[in-house]
Amino acid sequence: MIVNSAEEKEKIILPPSAIFISFKSNSHMSENWVRAAAIGDIEDEDLPQVKIDDLLIAIYNLGGTYYATSDICTHEHACLSDGSVIGGVIECPLHQGCFDIATGKAKGAPVTVDLQNYQTRIDGDNIFILR
Repeated sequence: MIVNSAEEKEKIILPPSAIFISFKSNSHMSENWVRAAAIGDIEDEDLPQVKIDDLLIAIYNLGGTYYATSDICTHEHACLSDGSVIGGVIECPLHQGCFDIATGKAKGAPVTVDLQNYQTRIDGDNIFILR
């Protein structure tokens, strides 16, 4: 059964085992874009930390292209937002492990596990992250 309005939902009595799925028109079911920052807040090679729900995310501005990764190093749980950006690479402040910002790929010892990357989108003056 497809229900299109809140009023119709209230009229239906479902057994406790029923599953209800709600669809939004003009949106992709799997997409959940979340505003992370304003473009003006992130200067070139700046590296702020953004908290979205329980996630710590690092936002990167590399020449006007914005990237987002997990802010937590996969080696020793240090915040990458405290690290250094050098030529498209983020260096962890704890043990100098390096990751490619665009791909999240670990660049060598001591890091061996890649970073979680998040797709970014610009809308007006805002940066959104696909969560």
